[in-house]
Amino acid sequence: MLSAVSVSALTIELDYTHDAAATNFFGTYTTAKGALEKAASDISDVLNSSLGAITSTQSEGVTGTVNSTNVTFDWKFSYTNPSTGGAEELTTFTSAADTIKIFVGARNLAGTTLGQGGPGGAGFTLSGGGQSK
Repeated sequence: MLSAVSVSALTIELDYTHDAAATNFFGTYTTAKGALEKAASDISDVLNSSLGAITSTQSEGVTGTVNSTNVTFDWKFSYTNPSTGGAEELTTFTSAADTIKIFVGARNLAGTTLGQGGPGGAGFTLSGGGQSK
């Protein structure tokens, strides 16, 4: 389940997939969902950068050979699952140009913590063998 908040420069795409699969908090409490979407809209209003599209398939990668060294470069997208706190990793990921995707979810947090943002990012795997003489 996706919800997009669009402005002139960027679209913030709220992805509720993890929430719906776990507690369905934002599906049940529509006022909370509305507040989240309003906050995304407010933040989107002040962002005026341009972002390129991301397209990836698992079979993509760059392989090369220099002398006797073979190297393969593959990428992955990682983030914290907002409903479990566990690590998620995608080897395929697509995002339209000028779009920021935020994975949304809810879970019980310890103590007086009301909310938590998690990191996300892209990484790569570099593998190779052999040495030139």
